[in-house]
Amino acid sequence: MDSQNRVANLADFRKESAESLSELIKDLDAHNYEHGPGARMGRSLGRMLGAVIEGEPLDPQKAQAEVVLESAQGVRTALAELTTKYGRVLNRFGLTLSHEANEGLKYGLPSGPISVHVTNVEAFLRYAQSIKPLAPGEDGTSEPFKILLKSIETQVASINFDHPSPNERGMLQNLDATVQAFQRIGPDLDVRRLESYAKFHGEGKLKNYIATEKEGLWVNAGGGFGPADWVGDIIPQHLEEKWANAVRVLRSQQALGKAGVAKELKTHLLLCIEKATEKLSTINWSKDYNHKDDFEKIMSKYRDEIRAIETE
Repeated sequence: MDSQNRVANLADFRKESAESLSELIKDLDAHNYEHGPGARMGRSLGRMLGAVIEGEPLDPQKAQAEVVLESAQGVRTALAELTTKYGRVLNRFGLTLSHEANEGLKYGLPSGPISVHVTNVEAFLRYAQSIKPLAPGEDGTSEPFKILLKSIETQVASINFDHPSPNERGMLQNLDATVQAFQRIGPDLDVRRLESYAKFHGEGKLKNYIATEKEGLWVNAGGGFGPADWVGDIIPQHLEEKWANAVRVLRSQQALGKAGVAKELKTHLLLCIEKATEKLSTINWSKDYNHKDDFEKIMSKYRDEIRAIETE
């Protein structure tokens, strides 16, 4: 009977942990929606519009500073309230809450979004692995874990690889286990980015992979405004500049030898050019906007240049 009670208590504990974590992330997401860049811009515009209506001088910098101050006050309150409310679950999962770096810092004030960070990777993995897996297609249930996954990806991408902290080293050493934990939690969670981090960390190339990622070059076709999709909304001059930069980055990775990601990047960029060329035929060109021939010439030029770059 005692054994049955322990199992039942453990099941309740796991359920409570998962529910508390979900509630924390939902509250965090709601706060960030209210204090994100779009919301702050809306409030700044509202203040400027109010000034115009009242016949006062228009001062965008003053309006922005007032909104940042207001947001900073809200963040301080929210950070304290969330930490108090969810202190137990934060400790349980090895997490902390902190301000995101944003333009508010130029006023000396942390303002805007709050991020969740893993500060004890062993605790995080222990409890993440204990969460009951989600059923495929559970509406809304996986959303908090998607947000948590994105937070961890952002945290890894911001690591100072030249001087990582002990916690950051722990995160890097446990990337494979973190991927497995999220795969176990939910089949709908997209762990491809984290898997890439784990792969390139294992090869000793993660620092250079992330440096290239920050250039926006790893985005797959249809996944955002990456190399395969540049042709969808651009002028020839800017397309030329983007591909010239892509080749510059590729050459810089080539110069790093085995520590660089030139081989993988070369393959990816050539695939993007192929996809972009196919996309040109699907665009509805108008009389006033038809750059198909110009785009084809630009991509043909850089296809040849990329192919000629030797990689290890």
